[in-house]
Amino acid sequence: MTSEADLISGCLLNDRIAQRQLYDRYKKAMYTLAYRITGDFDDANDVLQDSFLEVFKHLKQFRGESTLGAWIKQIIVRKSTKKKDW
Repeated sequence: MTSEADLISGCLLNDRIAQRQLYDRYKKAMYTLAYRITGDFDDANDVLQDSFLEVFKHLKQFRGESTLGAWIKQIIVRKSTKKKDW
């Protein structure tokens, strides 16, 4: 299994394999969280997609003050809450 640091480095270099591995590592837990907040399968899928786009776009801003999973979780929660408020 690839380390978190290796995945981040690969993603920052736009390595599609690293991006897929990062997505695969976190998608199930993050989808479950999005669904618990939104209560809707389609909304949870939208949140998951939008969140991972944001993760890859802003990954260079990840400072490592928490785990990558915790950082992604914050994005999921923020986007899920906004989606639910619509």
